[in-house]
Amino acid sequence: MKKIKSIPNPNAISKLEFEFIQSSDPQISQYQEKKDIYKGRMISMSDSFYLKLNNYLKCNPTEGNRSSFMVRIVSEYIDKKQNNI
Repeated sequence: MKKIKSIPNPNAISKLEFEFIQSSDPQISQYQEKKDIYKGRMISMSDSFYLKLNNYLKCNPTEGNRSSFMVRIVSEYIDKKQNNI
């Protein structure tokens, strides 16, 4: 039985290339961390606020997920505004 030779991917980068990229440009890792930030954003907010919000919700799991937390905070804000008028 003949073994089928695998065709190497010409676009794949080697381990050495990957390590070189990681060590030579620290902004690449920062970009990779922020790359998925825009996915699923409901409203416009700065990256720093988005990261603070995610960290807060990680540390306080009883607050719920991001969307339910934001809806609750906004509804409390609206209630306070209407009660002050």
